This record gives sequence, C-alpha cells and structure tokens, in this order.
Amino acid sequence: MAVFALLAISVFGNAITFLWYDGAANPELTMGDALWYSVISITTIGYGDFSATTVGARVGTVIFVVIVGLTAFSGFLGLLVDWMMNLNFREIHGLSTMYSKDHVLLIHFPDQVRVQSIIRELRDDPQYAKVDIVLLNDQIETLPFDIPGVFFVKGSPLQLDTLERAGLQEARIAIILCTSQEDPGSDGKVASVLTMVEHMKPEIKTIAECLDERHRILFRSTNCDSVVYSNQLINNLLVQETQDIGVSSLVATLTDNGQGFTLHSAVVGEKAGTPYSELSTDFDKKNVRLISVQRDEEQVVDWSDMKAKDGDRVIYIAQARMTWEEMIA
Repeated sequence: MAVFALLAISVFGNAITFLWYDGAANPELTMGDALWYSVISITTIGYGDFSATTVGARVGTVIFVVIVGLTAFSGFLGLLVDWMMNLNFREIHGLSTMYSKDHVLLIHFPDQVRVQSIIRELRDDPQYAKVDIVLLNDQIETLPFDIPGVFFVKGSPLQLDTLERAGLQEARIAIILCTSQEDPGSDGKVASVLTMVEHMKPEIKTIAECLDERHRILFRSTNCDSVVYSNQLINNLLVQETQDIGVSSLVATLTDNGQGFTLHSAVVGEKAGTPYSELSTDFDKKNVRLISVQRDEEQVVDWSDMKAKDGDRVIYIAQARMTWEEMIA
C-alpha cells in the first residue's frame, strides 16, 4: 500500500506541477498530457513528446519523478517479481488452491511410474483427454514430472482444507490409490479418505483401490462406486497365465485405452425385459461384443437365459464408449 501510495503521489504530483507551470506557457496542454508525461517519465521510457521547460516544472520533475517516482516504481517491480516467484513456488510445492472444474482427483502417490501410467491411460480416453488432473497427497514435496493439465496439491487428504484446495466440490471423479504396496495400513487409510470425500461431496464418482480382499468390510459402509482389489487381479492373472498363455496379454489390451477395442460398460434403461441373447445378436452387427452383466454386485458371464433389467450394467467390448440408448438404437 505504501508503494502504491508513493506511485500515486509521484504521478499526480508531477502531473499537477507540470500542468501548473508549463500549462501557463502552453495553453494546449491538458491533464491527460500531464499524466501521460508522468507515467512515461517514471517508467523510464521517455518518448520525448513532452518535457518540462519551466523552472517550476523541472523542479517538480526532479522531486516527483527522479526522487520519489523512480524509487517507488523500482519497489513496485521488486514486489511484483517477489509475488510471481512466490506464486510459482506455491504452485510447484502444492500449496496453491486449484480452480479447475469437472476435473479428476488422483489421491495418494504410491510411486511415480504407476501414477504416470494412470495419467497416460486417462489421457488416452477421449472423455478425459483434456480434463485437468489434480494429484493430492502428502508423500512428495514437488511434482516429479511436467505434464500439461496435471497439477499438485500437497497435504493430508484427511483434512478438509486440503480437499477444498484440491477443488473437490468441482471435481468429476476421485480415484483413491493405495498409499504403498508395502504399507499394511493402506486399505484403512484409503477407506478413511473415501469417507471424507463422500461426506464432502456425496454425488462424486469414486474409485478406490484395496490391496487385501479381506479388508472388503472396510468399504461396505461407504457409497463407493467401485472398489478395485488390485492384488487379487494380479494374482488371478498370474495363475491363469501359467495355464493359458495369452490371457494376461488380452486383458492388458482390453484395458488399454490407447488400443482400438477396449472394455466399456453401460447401464440398462430402455428395452428392459428383452432377452440378452436377442440384444447380443443386434449388438454384434455394430461390432459390439457383450461380455457380462452386472446385476446388483454379481457379475454374470452366462447371460444367455437372462432378460435385460432396468439398472443392470452390461460390460462390452467396442471401439468407442456408447450409452445404452446408442447401443440399442
């Protein structure tokens, strides 16, 4: 405030002095000309289109421009540089507040390679190609990579102010990863963060990672949209691969957003009551392969005798994600 006050005094003081003394000798001078002369002089640009000619105007220039103005302007530039450096420091170290909208929250940082892989998969999906991604955790000091549209908020995800700084209220989805594969308390921490997130924004879509399937009970009291038991998936694939070579490669392909045909899902709406066998025949004509039907919490692979029910979620393979209405059109 002091610097701005000095700048204002130097600009208006010099302008008034210049107009008072030189204006008497040159009636064509206006207040706008005087202010222009003050600003151009204080910023050291000095176009030369105006200059003090009388003794009084020159004395005013020395006092208001040379002594007060240049000092205040230099101080202002120093404050501006300090502010920009502080802003950059806060952003790099995750201390800033995010103002993104409809973004993805990625909570916890198990390791750099894995987080980068998840970000790449999100970017390969057209739905998230241009969506901001905000990493929220207290496990790193600065973001170890530079990816456009990826930001960092440092702090405990169990604190309300940290979630607010990450823009939780404006987020589209929250993905809560394990803290570390070696952390025996990871599942408890994930469940606690999930509870906090859903408490602050009940309608947000949440995906949580659970390392030990025996901890399934931790997530039963939450409204999590999906819990992924990562270690169970890995173990199942390893055992399956020992007997049927190629299964893991197929799963990797079908879950890679950058590879043509991938797995998608849609919620049944219209045509409830129609046999899935009949719908599947129609889907095949669109290069859509029906894989399974999720009814309540059960995945049904043999759906040949089932009829579509409102609220079912069908899992299918296709080149692009479609709504149920698009599938049955």
